Amino acid sequence: MRRGLTISYRSTDRSGAVVKAAIITFLFMVFITLRAHAVPAENVVAPSPGEPQILILNAQQMQDLESRAHAGEAEAQYLLGAACRTGGPLLAKDTAAAAQWWRKAGLQGHSKAQNGLGYMYQNGVGVAQDFAQAAKWYRLAAEQGDAAAENNLGNLYFAGNGVRRNYSAAFSWVAKAASQGLAIAQHGVALMYRYGKGTTRNLAQALDFYHQAALKGLPQAQNELGSMYLEGQGVASNPAEAFRWFHLAAEKSLPDAENNLGYLYTTGKGTTRNYGEAFRWFSLAAQQGLPAAELNLGALYMNGRGVPLDYVQGYMWLSLAAAQGSRTAVTTKDNFRTIMTRGQLAAAEERTAEWRREHSPESVANGGQ
Repeated sequence: MRRGLTISYRSTDRSGAVVKAAIITFLFMVFITLRAHAVPAENVVAPSPGEPQILILNAQQMQDLESRAHAGEAEAQYLLGAACRTGGPLLAKDTAAAAQWWRKAGLQGHSKAQNGLGYMYQNGVGVAQDFAQAAKWYRLAAEQGDAAAENNLGNLYFAGNGVRRNYSAAFSWVAKAASQGLAIAQHGVALMYRYGKGTTRNLAQALDFYHQAALKGLPQAQNELGSMYLEGQGVASNPAEAFRWFHLAAEKSLPDAENNLGYLYTTGKGTTRNYGEAFRWFSLAAQQGLPAAELNLGALYMNGRGVPLDYVQGYMWLSLAAAQGSRTAVTTKDNFRTIMTRGQLAAAEERTAEWRREHSPESVANGGQ
């Protein structure tokens, strides 16, 4: 006979939260928030993939652009570098050539080319990865007021890549970019206010900057804004408002938000409890490899909530979460091993291996074949 379930919640890291439940039946619902231990990679602004002029170039215009670039025109060099970076019907993709053209334009003070070259050095695209060079080129552009470069230089200071780690300098540069309305920089400033990195902790300011970025449609900011409303940080707790922001971010396929939306559907916070919807959103996040969602999805299968009871499928998702460091998933797997048959365990392990094969980098590159 199934025992009653006890579900608890606390904000935690990506490996999951500890939740107590009945002796045999376990239901783990994990809520994810962003931690300030490092600025996420997505906080770096990539150079524009191309300019409208490049997209409509015909052969004659391309020839003219190349001629102007070879003659030393900085804007033409920048545009030609952008064209080489992305490639197209008139020009083969050549990231090394892109870096060379952006260097020529950057040496003439072209801020977009300087920021683009910094990005290529930071990520090892077209050049050998070199954080010190990335910082150099970002700084040249940032000192001209380029918002993307200001943000990117701030991120290097935050992470200590290419420069000595300095949270105050990170805050200063990212705040400059945020003041120009750059959404990802507003998200970064909010993060630093929220966790007191490089500035005094100020939850009201964090809420404000998250809100500015969220209104621009940035899903990471929408998700974080939702977490502040749910936890009552800098504002009175409002699960319904949290649900609204989580939903906006989840619709953009942000896995943390998909998982958080599933959590609200499971607990009935901010919305009507609906295990079917919880299953749908946990599934979307788990398919993207989020361990908390894998844990939560496994729990639904193990409990038959929102989906037919299926120990084999549930054990598979718990195994995937455990492999990514979720101690809760490891403990739950051990508990279920005592009630699953040898046949179920063998089937679960085979299904786990099959999932890993189908989602390996090589398989994904080959279209899942």
